[in-house]
Amino acid sequence: MQTFGFPVGPVTLFDEVGIDVGCHVAADLGQRLPRLSQGDVATGVAAMNEMMEKGWVGRKSQAGLYTYSGKKKSINEDAIALFKRHGAAIQRTTEDADLPLRMACRMANEAVMCLQEGVLAKASDGDVGAVFGLGFPPAKGGPFRWLDTYGAQNVVDHLDRFRETFGEQFTVCDLLRENAKSEKKFY
Repeated sequence: MQTFGFPVGPVTLFDEVGIDVGCHVAADLGQRLPRLSQGDVATGVAAMNEMMEKGWVGRKSQAGLYTYSGKKKSINEDAIALFKRHGAAIQRTTEDADLPLRMACRMANEAVMCLQEGVLAKASDGDVGAVFGLGFPPAKGGPFRWLDTYGAQNVVDHLDRFRETFGEQFTVCDLLRENAKSEKKFY
């Protein structure tokens, strides 16, 4: 994600924030948005709950998705095995040129879904939260500003292609598809 402009990748971010915090947020969101307690998200949450039980809560415990020794970090192979036991499809590749775009498109789609479902009152709330809470690249303005700049139709086209390859988690939400079709911007 750094090639997209994020300061760190999602795994590092998760370890820095803490697996325990992620589990708490996932439990809360799962109650409010039942779709988030299904599929690949549910698989990840189950694995993270087991990590939490083992005390692997991230950098603060010296073990999470990485293990830490001073300033050095290494992939936690035990965590990889744990995710695989829970049914996660782990693909380690640095050759996937679409990966940053795939993650950005999915994040933007989820942000629009939050607006559609009333979790967000307006697009700017999502942009502020993503920039300050998730480290979304400030130069891109947040997922909604990025959608307006990059083009909602471009993102819809990518998501449709990703859905064919990777599955339902890339299904375009109704509001994003409508905005793309009508060329309506979020700002």
